[in-house]
Amino acid sequence: MTIEILKDAIRPPAQNNLTWIFPVRLNGRDIEWKVDSFDLSMWFKEAVGRYPRNEKGDQEEREDIRENWSQVEPRLRVEAEREAALPCRISVEGMRFSASGSEEAQSIPKNELPPLSDPQREAAKKMGLSEEAYARSLVAGERTWNALLEKTKRLAEYLQQSVMKLAKDAKLETVILRTLEEKFDIDIRLGDRVLPVRVREELVDDFFETGSEQAERSLNRVLEVSLPASSFPRQAS
Repeated sequence: MTIEILKDAIRPPAQNNLTWIFPVRLNGRDIEWKVDSFDLSMWFKEAVGRYPRNEKGDQEEREDIRENWSQVEPRLRVEAEREAALPCRISVEGMRFSASGSEEAQSIPKNELPPLSDPQREAAKKMGLSEEAYARSLVAGERTWNALLEKTKRLAEYLQQSVMKLAKDAKLETVILRTLEEKFDIDIRLGDRVLPVRVREELVDDFFETGSEQAERSLNRVLEVSLPASSFPRQAS
């Protein structure tokens, strides 16, 4: 896998948005890699030892990233390669807060909290929160979000193997955890058709946390019902 991050084409978030666009050349093909501003700040701090400058807005942060590119680029490339290696598009939609994430956020010294962007400062003001309290809530949400993303990745890896066993031409395209609904939305491509599948998060947790054979059978049964019978391998008579 060959990945090149195009430094000079980096685009800061659009107005009232928190997503940076990093154009990436993956095996000779140009794609847009979307990076959350919170993650970008954390990765920058890991590489440089401080948060990026943002007092004058996102343009200043972009210049800071460019000026420290030799340190920041290897850290970014690790994440880009990790995402490119995933079997399908994976995401977590919506926030959720866990007790452990909130405890971690409260224990962080004030001077180590990530700086807020202008849209985040505005959001804190509208919510009647101090910038420190809002930053801590972001950290708590991010800790929980990262754990949920890892669960989603683990499910995608399992599903890809299961789908191929059921139908060799089937391919997993999307796995999205919708936190408010506590369900995974899954898209499976079979030829020119895209088959939607929904799986309860509770079922996945039961399978991953206890190794429940019943949960595994139920999960595979959902896949079997979703795929047309004509796609299954023929059994020898």
